[in-house]
Amino acid sequence: QEPGTARRPGIVIAKGDALTLSFFPDVTYQATVDAAAYHPDGTLSVSAGLGDHGIRTVLLTMGREGFLITLQDMNRAVLYRVTGDSSRASGTVTEIDMTKIPPVIR
Repeated sequence: QEPGTARRPGIVIAKGDALTLSFFPDVTYQATVDAAAYHPDGTLSVSAGLGDHGIRTVLLTMGREGFLITLQDMNRAVLYRVTGDSSRASGTVTEIDMTKIPPVIR
């Protein structure tokens, strides 16, 4: 297996791959994979970026039982969090308007 490539039955993701993430009919993002890793416990983790962002703002973690996707659109100040069931490929999308969250000072 080449560095930066993740393999899982039916899924092969490698650095440079394009991902299309459609959260709602009017909300779709194109992301480019920066790194992908397949872990011994069967978990696949992927870091990706949006073309117009200077930093990586997309993280995907998929395991046998569930998945988590986070995408932060820094240009629109919106955070998407998707959790779901891997076996059914279904999940719930939460859209968070970061401008409406008060800052926390610690």
